[in-house]
Amino acid sequence: MLHRWADKDGQKLCAMSALSKKLGYTPLTDTPKEVDSGLATLVNLLNDRANDRARQLLIWRLEYVPNTGRAKIRELMSHAFFPTILENQEFDEEAKFLWGCKGIRETARVYSSLGERLLRPDGAGFLANGCITLAAALKSRDPVTQDILAVSAAAQIVDFETGEGWFDLLQVLDYILGLEDSPRAGMLNSFSDFYKYFGDEEVSL
Repeated sequence: MLHRWADKDGQKLCAMSALSKKLGYTPLTDTPKEVDSGLATLVNLLNDRANDRARQLLIWRLEYVPNTGRAKIRELMSHAFFPTILENQEFDEEAKFLWGCKGIRETARVYSSLGERLLRPDGAGFLANGCITLAAALKSRDPVTQDILAVSAAAQIVDFETGEGWFDLLQVLDYILGLEDSPRAGMLNSFSDFYKYFGDEEVSL
């Protein structure tokens, strides 16, 4: 069983401590050196924000995490995850604009502007914070900073134990691990999984 936090005796494991144990690391809170730091941050976010039932979906995926190399999480967040979430939140025009972005500079500029736009009364503050953080990730020159800031941007959006954005993020992880052909789950699949693991009733679209 995976838990939100590990304990010092190793009786309760979070996702990354389970992976550490599998690779022979002690103490269990060590982040395995074979795992890309951005990917480790992504796995930790998924573990942290899931309810107990959904958290167990990470267990078998941990077998695929080591030795993946750098996953370019910043690009996946900016070109797949965030536009998908904006669509889910009915900011369709903003999402379409992001799909058309070419290059890192243009994408960073659009996310900066979008962050300001979403701070208006008809916007959404949590999305604005995520866009501003992602713009910082796009402007950074350090690869580790890029990916960790990109995951931090996602953390502004993915709620604790409510599933909002969680399965969209899991789709990104599966794409990185080679388990999916696309980093986008699509609204119907995402909502279906949301209600299966986080809700009491079936979604009606």
